[in-house]
Amino acid sequence: MGISTEQIRAHIHQDRFCIKEAPDRNGFICTLSDSRQYRIRAYNLNPDVTVNPEGESEPRSISVRSKISKLFGQSNSDKIKRIVEAQHDPYKFLAGKVANTKAKVTREPEKKTVVIGFEERQTREVDIAETELRNRCQAAIKIGKYYSNYKYRKNLLLYAAKLQVMQDKDKALPLSEQRRPLEFVIMQHPTKRNWKGEARCYYVDIDGILKTTRDPDTVVSREVSGGTKTVVAKDDVAIELAPKKVWVKNAYGQKFLKAGADFDLEIELENKHLAQQFSRYTSICQTVAVSSRRMIGQNGGVDVFDEVILAELSVDMLCCEQLCIDIKHAHQNHIYFRDIKSENMVFKKNKQGIKHPINIDSPRVRMVDIDMAVSEDYGVKGKNKGSPKYMTLGLMKARVSAEERVRNALVNYNNAAHSSYDVKAKLKERYDLAIAKQQSAEKYLDNYALLATLFEMTEVRGGFQVDEVVERYGAIMPPPKGFAYFCSEPDMVTGWITQYFKPEAKNDVWLFMQDPSTYLLKKPVYDVIDWERIKVDSTMM
Repeated sequence: MGISTEQIRAHIHQDRFCIKEAPDRNGFICTLSDSRQYRIRAYNLNPDVTVNPEGESEPRSISVRSKISKLFGQSNSDKIKRIVEAQHDPYKFLAGKVANTKAKVTREPEKKTVVIGFEERQTREVDIAETELRNRCQAAIKIGKYYSNYKYRKNLLLYAAKLQVMQDKDKALPLSEQRRPLEFVIMQHPTKRNWKGEARCYYVDIDGILKTTRDPDTVVSREVSGGTKTVVAKDDVAIELAPKKVWVKNAYGQKFLKAGADFDLEIELENKHLAQQFSRYTSICQTVAVSSRRMIGQNGGVDVFDEVILAELSVDMLCCEQLCIDIKHAHQNHIYFRDIKSENMVFKKNKQGIKHPINIDSPRVRMVDIDMAVSEDYGVKGKNKGSPKYMTLGLMKARVSAEERVRNALVNYNNAAHSSYDVKAKLKERYDLAIAKQQSAEKYLDNYALLATLFEMTEVRGGFQVDEVVERYGAIMPPPKGFAYFCSEPDMVTGWITQYFKPEAKNDVWLFMQDPSTYLLKKPVYDVIDWERIKVDSTMM
């Protein structure tokens, strides 16, 4: 027993009408106003489809709208949703959608009548609605074709670029002479423009590990400079950096700004491989050099130091949870950041919508500028990098001595190439022990810098307490002990520890923040913070 298409159309605009996907995904379950359920077969291409009754009492509650983006693409799903929300005929929508998946849709001319009666007017409105819907479905098919063409062109470019990189490496060419020294494929948008008015470029990683980045659209009103880089453009998604301009004197003693030196391609290629290892961590903003004068990265939000600390505001500790998780996981994989500080933290509460900013449900603090990070395979080792304010003299000496011990152990092991097996095994054991001590020194430095950064971000006026060591010892050499030993308000630090840390770890954290080279904190920072209590306190507020 079946019902006709006219019976479905008679109930199509009733409030109790709904369409849900069938459990076997071979059609849709149609519930009419009489509470009876019928199955619409999806493989029928004829608009006059047969609708058969279905005896299922609890159909799967997946709306037909969830299939729109899969069939027509995300960019066109909003248009089709508006068609359904405007109370157009869902049956015609389904019929047009199924017909367009396997057959080409031809635009039918509108029916014209001289005398418009009730039936003629109704027929004309239906034909206009069907024509409009078919045109939109045909546009969706074109979008799908463009997307498939984009994927095809992208794969061709990636294949050609890999061949070029392999050929250049086989020829042993220096990076400055290679065609793709940083191993990126550049694709240009046909219509959209970047901040220079040129075609917007998209940078695709040859290895497919890094996310595809693009040029920003807006020039910054005020350039923000760091040690060696300057922000020249950014929008809600991307940020572009260039070498920092430097002041020089001419032959007459006049000062003028000169373009900074190009990025070192050897170092930037190392940083790119290091960024590939960081790609698994969501709290790390990806920033990579795509040429010798251009660096593209993700825009993580406003600068925490300028917008929060200097304004005597604070960030919720829960916004730093993912950052602590990622740093703990990175240390387990022998990746160390070496420059954790509040100046390298960004924070985003909302993102730009179509008309107004949209609040983010779970905002988080993210880290930028990880050029000083090192791993077992990549990174510039052997240099005592970092900000003196976020380390102590004892931690710095421990790092220097550990790196020197590693170099000496490696030299001794290489010189013993023709020695006996027992001698080489003993030297290899000494080398492994030196590596373990070096990794421990780097981990303690990161943990101390992370605690100082968390104190600055989550405690009002906490940054001024950390800055007191700079006022006393300067910004060139690190202080002999931790900032908690020299701060003028130690009760602020103890209150902060009592509020956020586990009871059994409070004393260890307090001693570590006073003298980290003497009282070592064995556990990761994430493990000593009482996240459960923080979440309960935040829900009660």
